[in-house]
Amino acid sequence: PFKVLALMGVPAVAYIFYGRSGQAHLQTQMKVMHTRVMGQFSVIAILLGLMGFKQYMDHNGRFITESEANARVEEMHLVREELKLRLQQEQKAKEVWDQERAKARAADLVEAAKTSTKTTTKTTTKAATKAAAAAEDKAVAGLAPKQQQQQQQQQQ
Repeated sequence: PFKVLALMGVPAVAYIFYGRSGQAHLQTQMKVMHTRVMGQFSVIAILLGLMGFKQYMDHNGRFITESEANARVEEMHLVREELKLRLQQEQKAKEVWDQERAKARAADLVEAAKTSTKTTTKTTTKAATKAAAAAEDKAVAGLAPKQQQQQQQQQQ
């Protein structure tokens, strides 16, 4: 704002002095005095107008100061770093979860293999027991008539 004030104030004062130069009845001291008083008034009016506009824009405008912009940029950098860190942690947690899941799957497969072996063994044992019982029944059934024949022959 002060640069704008200087850029507007100096030409305003120069114009006032130039306007007073055309008045031949005034002495140079009076021209300078009038220029100073009128210049002060114009510069103060410009200053009040600029400061009022700046205050309005600070309160209601979309524009931010350089320090606010730097603070926002710093905040964005911090948020970005936090996001990167969180993503890395989530990736590590996912890798750990995948490893645990792979271990559990391997353990389940080993257990399933053992269970199927036991089931096969039980099934084989049951089948063998049933076959042996059937063979024994056949043998007993086959022996019974022979024994009866032997007993009949002995009785005769």
